[in-house]
Amino acid sequence: VILLNHNSAIDCRKCVSFLQRQKGVDIEIVVVDNCSSKNDLNELQTLCKEELCTLIENKENHGYNAGNNIGLRYAVKKGYKYALIANPDMNFRNQTTLHVSFQKWRSIKIL
Repeated sequence: VILLNHNSAIDCRKCVSFLQRQKGVDIEIVVVDNCSSKNDLNELQTLCKEELCTLIENKENHGYNAGNNIGLRYAVKKGYKYALIANPDMNFRNQTTLHVSFQKWRSIKIL
């Protein structure tokens, strides 16, 4: 799961907490920081260390798409078959949201 952050470490912390509670899926949470303030970046560094998330720190902010593409390139390098882009303000209160979604996505064929 790729979370793109720009000065929203508090929302990221909540989203990571929701994602960590998901059942039936094995996920890596990748937080891509899009050149946040020093304080926000410090919060993210602490979060990622505590929650064992991968943190990619961008030195420049080239926008939403560019930040997500950095996360997607990371996922490709790691050999992941699927990647989900989530915004930090999303919540996944149902603990099986990702499991159910992934089951549905597996049946989709792209031509």
